[in-house]
Amino acid sequence: MWESLGRPAYLAKQFNAGTYTYRYVMHDSVTYNASVGYRFGANANAWVRGTRVRLGVVNLADKAPPLASGQSAYSPAINQSMVQGRTFTVELAKSF
Repeated sequence: MWESLGRPAYLAKQFNAGTYTYRYVMHDSVTYNASVGYRFGANANAWVRGTRVRLGVVNLADKAPPLASGQSAYSPAINQSMVQGRTFTVELAKSF
């Protein structure tokens, strides 16, 4: 079958335990996350003194996970954070 398809690059032929097996080649993917934070110091207003604020973005470019074989069409062990798409986070912490 692999030969009749013209040896497609998206399938890899491997010899394993005396027989050939074929697997889907999952392409590499790179995602970027970013965050910025600020801590209010001792000279800040009493309401915000000792407060930390942090804003973040997961999957900054909103890149879709690469296709993989399986029921979900992606590899949850590798690409779990990409499934939701771009997500934003907010962290607010106060010291008393």
